[in-house]
Amino acid sequence: MSGKVIVTFTLQYQSMVDHLVVLNVTSAFYQNDFKFLIDFMLRLPLKELFNRKQASSILSADIPDDPLRLFLIQNLVPRDDGYRWRINL
Repeated sequence: MSGKVIVTFTLQYQSMVDHLVVLNVTSAFYQNDFKFLIDFMLRLPLKELFNRKQASSILSADIPDDPLRLFLIQNLVPRDDGYRWRINL
């Protein structure tokens, strides 16, 4: 995983890297099936939330798997005007 991180960093910040050697990294493209989760998360009314329990309740219709849903809402951060996602969706 660290190899992929440094390759991504290098591509985004080329001026900061003079030389790079990465061993044991494949250039494979990985498919994922997480777009539907991101769509559900983006539809959550962040400005209307009072707490994570409310968020969990709203998401439960679309994400019935309790451990998965609870894992996702750990990334909700309280703000003065509701919540925001810690992760960049």
